[in-house]
Amino acid sequence: MIDFSLTDDIGALEAELLRFASNQLRDRARGFEAGGGWDAATLKTFRAFGVAGVDAPESWGGVDLGALAKVVALEAISRGDAGGIVAADTAGPATAAALVCPDQTLAARVVTAALAGENRAALVLADQADEAWMPGSTAPAWTWTSHSGGLRLLDTAGCAATLADAGALHASGGVAVDLSGAETVAEWTLDPETVALLRGRARLWPAAVLLGVATASLDYGMAYARERVVMGIPVAHHQGNAFAIAEAAGMIEAARASVRAAAVRIDQAMSWAGVWATLAYLDAVDAALHATDLGVQLLGGHGYVEDHPAEKWFREARALTQLLGGRQSAIADAAEYVLDLPDPLLA
Repeated sequence: MIDFSLTDDIGALEAELLRFASNQLRDRARGFEAGGGWDAATLKTFRAFGVAGVDAPESWGGVDLGALAKVVALEAISRGDAGGIVAADTAGPATAAALVCPDQTLAARVVTAALAGENRAALVLADQADEAWMPGSTAPAWTWTSHSGGLRLLDTAGCAATLADAGALHASGGVAVDLSGAETVAEWTLDPETVALLRGRARLWPAAVLLGVATASLDYGMAYARERVVMGIPVAHHQGNAFAIAEAAGMIEAARASVRAAAVRIDQAMSWAGVWATLAYLDAVDAALHATDLGVQLLGGHGYVEDHPAEKWFREARALTQLLGGRQSAIADAAEYVLDLPDPLLA
């Protein structure tokens, strides 16, 4: 049985991060975009919450609250500004690779350094990749690559990195890193279920951020549509808009339940939890793309101008869906393993 209630620790963390998002991020998001990142004071506050290490063991410098705490924290922050979280979380999805790495001493070294701010760790979900987009302005010190047969750790500190389009995530910067000359530190063969766990857990990172973006966009659009009157009726009460709002709200809530259920499966070490996480990611992608499109449409022409944040959320949702191989990679993984999933009605 999956319990969707949050523990006191996770609930308190969510409440604090929602306040942080509302008070320190939301109204400054445009400034963060223009400046190319969160300012030093904002980053200091973010690090004090320990979000980057929420799902990492305490012995690695983390908090060890698990995958559920991580997705809850990321969603809360992303309601304020998703654009900067990609760079601010110096461990990010790469923690998923470290947690399944057979050499836990090496994995601890990588994550501990990232959480301490000494360097950045990255993850690429590809059998072979000569180049990869990564946040920041320099190449990460370490890059994990997940392929169908296992896991590889690369030393990428000396790899060439050229400034690249941030794909709407302007507050995180972006570089194209040349991986062709990277030194392989170690390589491991993993069983299929462990590979699925690594890849699925990593995808919960963008899934949670997408949920934050989707929720912020829909909330803003609904507030605007309640105040904007057309033909004597608030925009939100026109039948076509009301139906679309209800559909978007339902998709977000369903995706949130799916993402959190997948995180709980991971925390409880349930069978094939990684595949459920990948399927949850696909739900989050669909919900975010629909909600942010609707967010622009509810504002009409105003949805396309920078006077309102709707266009920012629209851009960010589409950029976030390209991380970690994007939708097509997730569908391919799910298709490969879905027949191995136990029937939840019979489990």
